[in-house]
Amino acid sequence: MPGGRKPKPAEVAFSMTTPAKKRSPKYRCSKQVNALLEEFQSDLYVYSGPIEDSGVDQLCRKIAAKGKAKRTNVSLFLTTHGGDAHGAYRLARWLQRSYEKIRLLVAGPCKSAGTLLAVGSNHLAFGDYGELGPLDIQINKPDEIFNMESGLDTLQALTTVTTHAFKSFETYMLELVTKSGRAISTKTASDISSQLVSGIFTPVAAQIDPYRVGEIERQMTIAKAYGDRLEKGNLKTGALERLINDYPSHGFVIDAAEAAELFKSVSALDPAEQALVDEIQGRIVRASAEPLVVDLGATVKEDAELEKEDSNVREQADGGGIQPDAAGKPEAAGSSKPNGKSHEGAS
Repeated sequence: MPGGRKPKPAEVAFSMTTPAKKRSPKYRCSKQVNALLEEFQSDLYVYSGPIEDSGVDQLCRKIAAKGKAKRTNVSLFLTTHGGDAHGAYRLARWLQRSYEKIRLLVAGPCKSAGTLLAVGSNHLAFGDYGELGPLDIQINKPDEIFNMESGLDTLQALTTVTTHAFKSFETYMLELVTKSGRAISTKTASDISSQLVSGIFTPVAAQIDPYRVGEIERQMTIAKAYGDRLEKGNLKTGALERLINDYPSHGFVIDAAEAAELFKSVSALDPAEQALVDEIQGRIVRASAEPLVVDLGATVKEDAELEKEDSNVREQADGGGIQPDAAGKPEAAGSSKPNGKSHEGAS
């Protein structure tokens, strides 16, 4: 692009989410972005990928850099499969300090640590593919570096073992008493049942590490403490406890209808927001592998400046008398090339 500036890395990464043939000018979403900025008086950001310190720091710096140009409210497209609860809490607090209202736009998966950010928001807006997840914590599997498991798995295992052990004890004892015609006393039946249950369930219970149970309980206490501090009146009574304890798996889908049972202020995406999602999609609907943070308002503004620079370059080129030849290459005015040869200086 002659005379133009090279786009910044974040711009390049984000522009790749829309096919070039659909962009005219470079970002065809400019109209939707500008409409949203005015409609909600909000700054508009995209955060796609795992919630971790590098991404959180990027977004916090972008907000701080706005200074007095910062708008009253913020709208955030958040697409993530989870991440660090501490980072999510830090980002949510930064947003709460910086803006009066937080509108969380859930166009794709917004799981785990993303749900913690939802707890700190004033309003949730869901797209067709939007979903939250439980607030269960993720911990490393024993002897594994990269594989994670839900903290609910260990707690569920402990609950299952305890429940089945008690039911087995009760069944054995009652059957011993009744089937013996009460010839076996309750105390004797109880002792026999205890030995049977102990022999069956002791090897199973031995696989549950009490220190690991303690670690999980501590992590879940942290999640609840963060949720209590972030909640600003949008959660319904008992919803935080439900998010932490009541869902059977980390991947459980909490769609818009389910979210409306937990949060007070839930809606579909605004038509302008949905139009933007339809135009861009990419990492707004699918989470990026690495944190991708984009200030959409700044991106559109910079793109407009690039378009203006390119337009000026073209106008200057036209005004200087540079005309394209038959092959589309610029040719100085006044020169001629019959038969592909120049007659300049010919005798």
